[in-house]
Amino acid sequence: MDYKNEDGTGEVTGDLRTAGALITMEREGSFNQMMRIGERLGFYDPADLAMDAPVRGSLADWVATHDSR
Repeated sequence: MDYKNEDGTGEVTGDLRTAGALITMEREGSFNQMMRIGERLGFYDPADLAMDAPVRGSLADWVATHDSR
C-alpha cells in the first residue's frame, strides 16, 4: 500500500484499491486474517465500507481480473 497520500489522521486519502476487495469479501462472508485482526484492534470497521459500490461480484472474479498469466 502506498501511504504518500496519508493526511495525518490515520486515513489514507488516495486511491484505496483494496476497498473493493474488502467489500466483496464482506458480501461473501470471507474474512481474511488481516480483516479480523484490524477489526479487533479497531483499525477496520465494515460499517465504514460503501457496500453498494460497484465492485467485482466474487473473489473468483477478482482473481481472474488480476491474474497476470
